[in-house]
Amino acid sequence: MQIAQEYAELNLTNPPSITRAETTREALTLIEQGERYDLIITMYSVGELDVFDFAKAVKGLLPECPIVLLSAFSKEVFNRIDKHDRSDIDLYFNWNNSTDLIIAINKLIEDRMNAPHDILEEGVRAILLVEDSVRYYSTYLPLLYKLVLQQNSIAIRDALNEKQQLLRKRARPKVLMATCYDEAVELYKCYSTNISWNDLLCDIADEHKVEFNADNPFPLEFESITNQILKKDKSPSKQIYMDIKGKISKTLINRVPIEQSIHESFVLGLPVNHFLTTNYDYMLERVVQPYGEINHSSPIAETKYSLYRSITIGDKMFHHIHGEAKSPSTICLGYEHYAGYLAKMREYLKANPSIYERVKGNLVPLDPSWLNLFFTHDIYIVGLELDTCEIDLWWLLTYRAYLYYSNDSGLRKILRNKVVIYFSAKDENRKKEILLGNLHVECRPMELLSGSYMRMYGNIKSDIERSIYDRRFI
Repeated sequence: MQIAQEYAELNLTNPPSITRAETTREALTLIEQGERYDLIITMYSVGELDVFDFAKAVKGLLPECPIVLLSAFSKEVFNRIDKHDRSDIDLYFNWNNSTDLIIAINKLIEDRMNAPHDILEEGVRAILLVEDSVRYYSTYLPLLYKLVLQQNSIAIRDALNEKQQLLRKRARPKVLMATCYDEAVELYKCYSTNISWNDLLCDIADEHKVEFNADNPFPLEFESITNQILKKDKSPSKQIYMDIKGKISKTLINRVPIEQSIHESFVLGLPVNHFLTTNYDYMLERVVQPYGEINHSSPIAETKYSLYRSITIGDKMFHHIHGEAKSPSTICLGYEHYAGYLAKMREYLKANPSIYERVKGNLVPLDPSWLNLFFTHDIYIVGLELDTCEIDLWWLLTYRAYLYYSNDSGLRKILRNKVVIYFSAKDENRKKEILLGNLHVECRPMELLSGSYMRMYGNIKSDIERSIYDRRFI
């Protein structure tokens, strides 16, 4: 009842339902009987089954379920706990007899699960708490959450309707916690390069004193803002488009990856020559060439679209398929740009030599494009959500699947390359997995172990390496 009351006071919905077990043995029996839980919190001394053996047994049955250990403050207990293998215990706290800690633990788990989407895709801010003392972070975390949630509650009251209330609730800063330096660096690597596209558009809208609606898909809202500016500004439309894209370009052009980043791991660690990216920055190239001017090697100088856009550094070729920061006019943002790009892609793939000839005879048009790779090379898609607004990529996958399943010109017999996409193994990705499977795309869900995206990307990299090695002997 006290936790439900705290939730109500903080304007939080859906307080957790709690099942209590007297001992670890009783709790394990419930799980073995088929009961499913989103979070397990256990005290240190709760029965004959050692808490560490209990955690190991639970992970065998519910590998994705977080396990939190609570103990009273005692140096003797702390020393005993430190001597054990705690690899199956996700979090460890000092119990202070306050429901604030339970709420903080619950919200911390939620934030860890939602951080990749909310921070990297929606631009939500993050607070990183770094503290190695269990006694101190068990005190700091509830205070930090109480402050954040109270501020969010005040912001929600000013919302005009339920939809705005929900958006403001989701937009509160996410709290991330690290209990050692390495863990803090890992979290920083994952989220430090985040740029909020909504914030970029919001700043542009504010500058021109037009309305911004975060509910709209990014390309549609870009068009909406641009048309509002065109309506009130007498400047040429081309200039307005270039001004907006120029502001975005300035934000991105000088970004560099941090040491031992995910970018570095993939670019230097995989036996791959072609890298396709929808990003406009040069973080991939900067892994290979940290300093100096980055020069193009494209056979055609494109001013708007990116069929042939490439940058070669050593044996690596980078293709910015949605444009790049150094050429703001090529940055693909609105539906008008996407639709024009799609038309160019279709024209290129329909031209001679045919797809059959490109695959069978390894023939390519005089002006080679990254599009050919989707029919001649294995493609591994990592870190791309494939939002439905990216109509060019969805069409490309659809067209490739059509040619294969319809056996156009006998392509089914010779089209041996595969397209693989990696994403975290979440229920909400299940529908997309079915859809992509129907588009002749192999989906590989990856487990998000202990909320570590760096570890998940490391597993993805290892899987790609194995796949490349195995395919060489087919």
